[in-house]
Amino acid sequence: MTSLFSQLAFSLLYLLTSSNALSITKQPRQEPNTTAWVDAPLKIKASHAALDAAYVSYSFEFQDFVHYTTNGSSNSSDLNQLTSSLLGHLYDRAGAYPMFRPGGEPQDLVVYVPDQEEALIALFDRGDVPYVVYQGPKFVDSVHALPKGLKIVFGLSIGEYTNEGYNNLLAQTENVWTSLGDRIHALEIGNEPEHFPALGIRPSGYSVEDYVSEWVDLSDRLSEALSLPKPIFQGGTFQAPSSGNKFNASRALDLGIAAGGNLKTMSEHQYMGARQGSCEPDTLLNRTIMLGHMANHEILVNNTLKQRHGYVLGETNSCSGHGKEGVSNAYAAAIWAVDYVLYAASFHVERVCLSGGNIHVKTLINETYISAYGIYQESDNRNNGRRTAVLKRVAILDKNPYDEKDGERPYTEFRIPHAKRGATYKKLSGLSPTDQSNVTWAGQTLTGDGLFVGDEEIQPVRNGKVFVGRGEAVLITL
Repeated sequence: MTSLFSQLAFSLLYLLTSSNALSITKQPRQEPNTTAWVDAPLKIKASHAALDAAYVSYSFEFQDFVHYTTNGSSNSSDLNQLTSSLLGHLYDRAGAYPMFRPGGEPQDLVVYVPDQEEALIALFDRGDVPYVVYQGPKFVDSVHALPKGLKIVFGLSIGEYTNEGYNNLLAQTENVWTSLGDRIHALEIGNEPEHFPALGIRPSGYSVEDYVSEWVDLSDRLSEALSLPKPIFQGGTFQAPSSGNKFNASRALDLGIAAGGNLKTMSEHQYMGARQGSCEPDTLLNRTIMLGHMANHEILVNNTLKQRHGYVLGETNSCSGHGKEGVSNAYAAAIWAVDYVLYAASFHVERVCLSGGNIHVKTLINETYISAYGIYQESDNRNNGRRTAVLKRVAILDKNPYDEKDGERPYTEFRIPHAKRGATYKKLSGLSPTDQSNVTWAGQTLTGDGLFVGDEEIQPVRNGKVFVGRGEAVLITL
């Protein structure tokens, strides 16, 4: 739990920002040398894809959800205290709660049992992935334990495409919708349909055409049976896009997944690497890897927006397979997440759900290890009848690897000409990419109980200059 929130949530919510004219100087801290300038406007045109306060949200494996929310009890009055504390911090700073998504790998192995006393029974025969999950009516109590106002994207089990499979899906959906109603942001039918044959719930050769046909049929039948509002369903939930994967948002839209008017958003998933494969701190600090993955998403986002639907990264994080010890819960993952989420925001991904609307983001620096982003706030003033957004913050990240064992940390001087008197900054820092205990945000650390320790350090921007060390990130408030 600590790795999920403390090293990602806070760094991300604090570091949603951007800038205008920046100049960079690679230097020892006391002796700056040459300067390069990167221009950014004080105002930009406000797009239709402004971000809301729940932009960074969270996805949970179905069998783990009740532990994160109610310590496994599913008692609506037994909210996990760490979760409660962290959600309180997030709300205080963002003005809204993140969304939660129960679903993931076991989602389509869920069997709804209407007379089951237990909220959830998960049976395992390999590792940490169950081969079947039995959901009882009390599962929804784990949602009721969460603060009012926190919205849910609920992962429904597509199961087998038979009468029995549909009846299970209908019973599960009826229980969820009847109980949660206005807490539901979206309903999600199925998870990563590419893998349905491997799960044994579809024959080999199952295609994206088959999936779209089933999805349209099931969403129509559920909408009619339960009088669901339109649109309420999240479609796709595909594994990371690649040139060889025909299951993707663009293909599904071309095949008519939105034809019935039930589609709210399209979802794709993405991880930087796999727990059992190439997912190391260096993987996360290498921006070339991240940019390569995101290039595919940018194409899909543009195609999805043209058809007037939102595009979300419905399940994403550093390492797939529920994360990797010493990587997903270390400093490299925190600084990667800041860069990753801000970059996704810059090309209009609607929401990012990390596994386990008046803000606009503009990319200002996009180098191999250095990146900078501008966060613009929509203005009430109009320019020739058009809404504009005004520069409010700047986020700067240096993902060059640094380890305290290497000696003194090298610094880069960033000059921000629009940083007038009163501008301030906060810094995210750690001692090495694998650091788990000395990560600080504005001089404070977060304990395993969800409490901040130490005095908050808010530094003034002096003479329009900010020093950022290797492996650090700063948030500048103008």
